[in-house]
Amino acid sequence: GATSSSTPRFFIFDVTGSTDGSATGITGRGVDSGARVTSAAGTPNPQTAANTNEMTVARSKPIFALCTATNCSKASPAGSTLVPGTSEVIRFRIDAQGDDVIFDGTNHNIRFTIAQSGGAATGRTANLYEVGKTATLQAVTGLDLTTAGTINFNAITTTISNNTYKEYYATVDLTDYATAGESFRLSLENAAADLSWSDGVSGTADISNASLTDGLPMTGGTLLKP
Repeated sequence: GATSSSTPRFFIFDVTGSTDGSATGITGRGVDSGARVTSAAGTPNPQTAANTNEMTVARSKPIFALCTATNCSKASPAGSTLVPGTSEVIRFRIDAQGDDVIFDGTNHNIRFTIAQSGGAATGRTANLYEVGKTATLQAVTGLDLTTAGTINFNAITTTISNNTYKEYYATVDLTDYATAGESFRLSLENAAADLSWSDGVSGTADISNASLTDGLPMTGGTLLKP
């Protein structure tokens, strides 16, 4: 069967006839990629034809959801007061569909985008935790939160087993946000570089494409200093 190392091609060919729509051409559009493939007349070879699109196959798919009081142990901060110091900024869950979703500590990542106002150009630390464990999955240090743009957790080791979920949260040192009106927020977008994981297929590369997931983009609440 197909695995994440397979690259099947999508191809449409016209069938001769007066009622099959071949005179006007038939176009298929990928829901995630937006790529379009238009049918071709005659009997071209799909292996060499130009009007094809290679698809990505994944054995597992992570499904992201921002935590609420009903789907997690507690809700993600939403419209909360920013208190200078280390604060929880976003809480979310990942469900594994199809097979295990694996972050192996070396080849995979979750990259958050920063939206902030104010602050100062000081090296600060962000941490990612798995709920139920006291040790951090990864600490990213030396961050200038005013210019960094993103926080990339690229050395996390955690596995979500098929048909289960795990809950995670990120904390950030917001010591520099001490003036009224300053704010901070994290989101997980859906660019290819924002997420990579393994579906456990031996000998395959990580699946570095966030558009293969559900639930993204995912935006946390804004913390505001009163």
